[in-house]
Amino acid sequence: MSPTIALAADGTVEVVAGGSGGPRIITGTVQAMLNVLVFDMSAEEAVESPRFHHQWQPDVLALETSSRAGAPETPLSAIRETLRAKGHEVADAASVGVVQLIRRVSGGYGAASDPRKGGAPAGR
Repeated sequence: MSPTIALAADGTVEVVAGGSGGPRIITGTVQAMLNVLVFDMSAEEAVESPRFHHQWQPDVLALETSSRAGAPETPLSAIRETLRAKGHEVADAASVGVVQLIRRVSGGYGAASDPRKGGAPAGR
């Protein structure tokens, strides 16, 4: 769902992404794409990075604890505590969407399939 294509100024494809996860689809897709476009992460880094989600109801900011089942908790405890100190209600989330992403790299494309759902790109 929410297939998204980001183009460079010359019209070439930079990133293609989409996901699943109900109301968290857009949140996960946008964050993975921003990881590539703003932070220049590889496709795998962008998709595996922890995410957050907030929607109007309930008024709770959900922060992922890990991107993979069995993986150690990510170092977000300081962020959680800072947000709580500012009055935000923060909850742990097992998953914020499941994203598949392809990005242009030198000489071709790099792909990643979200480990939150145990996927792997074709050919691996």
